[in-house]
Amino acid sequence: MLEIAFSLSIYFLVMLITALTLKRLKTSLQMTLQSLLLLLTSSVLYAITGVGYSFKPYMKLWYLFLPFIIWNILSGDRKNIYIPRDAIFAVAVFYPISEELLFRGVVLWHTGSDITACFINGIIFSGFHALNWLFKMEKPSVSVQILRFVSGFLLALTVIKNAGSIFPAIFFHCAINLSAYLRMYRHIR
Repeated sequence: MLEIAFSLSIYFLVMLITALTLKRLKTSLQMTLQSLLLLLTSSVLYAITGVGYSFKPYMKLWYLFLPFIIWNILSGDRKNIYIPRDAIFAVAVFYPISEELLFRGVVLWHTGSDITACFINGIIFSGFHALNWLFKMEKPSVSVQILRFVSGFLLALTVIKNAGSIFPAIFFHCAINLSAYLRMYRHIR
């Protein structure tokens, strides 16, 4: 549990410091730099905390994520979230990979490999995303937080059910974020 507290604290500090120091930059540049620094941070934390998950491309339970992706594609634009149009790599690649290394890597590895660990992982994942309210990246929404809990739970479950491979969680998280990003900007030509 010490590894989890240490890792979440370091990740939060990097998030806070970069948000405060980079706030004068254009928002998309700020998000890209912050996401790259968080990716570096989570990669180091993943390595030093002794996580033993693989990156094999197993894809069991892929169908669990279709509703998230379909919802993102079919629903209207999101007015509760503020993401610059040119921040696609930050949103769809760098943030999801860094979050997966932290939440499904470090946190899940040190909480176990059962349903309870998936539940804890979902709570921590959705709780951490509530920080988006603090950084004014989105308006508070209980329904969005519930969806984040469910996706965090399911992403953790895919790591466990895919023989300890973190690859499917990274893949699905990137796909969910990309579909949400595209949903926001599909009405702009």
